[in-house]
Amino acid sequence: MAKSLCLLRDRSCLLAVGKVSCAFMEKLLGRPAAKRFFTKGEWERSKRFARPSEGLAARLAAKRALVRLLALEGFWLPEYFFPKIEIMNRKTGFPVLRVNDPSLRAIILRDGRRMLLSLSHSSLWGVAAVCFVK
Repeated sequence: MAKSLCLLRDRSCLLAVGKVSCAFMEKLLGRPAAKRFFTKGEWERSKRFARPSEGLAARLAAKRALVRLLALEGFWLPEYFFPKIEIMNRKTGFPVLRVNDPSLRAIILRDGRRMLLSLSHSSLWGVAAVCFVK
């Protein structure tokens, strides 16, 4: 598994990219500890695909990138918050991040900023870009 990297930081935008190895995700799927990273909905949606590890790797990469962005702003988010962050897809396939914790949602969306999210995956990696925009 690779660490999330901060790519850009200026007054109007804060961007982080995360990547997670699908091989790591495959190993994690066989362990009970894997459930602590995802919501029930994410688990259910992943079962619809031939290779669930790819989509879950991209979702974990997005959560790790979000954690990195928050850390850059001085907020530490432990892993037990991961199930409170759900990455869903609209009918168009566009990924959306839903935060099921009011205090965390307030931190992320403070000062009227928006959060943009992009996911991608292959048989080797799941990657995500998360951006806070004012």
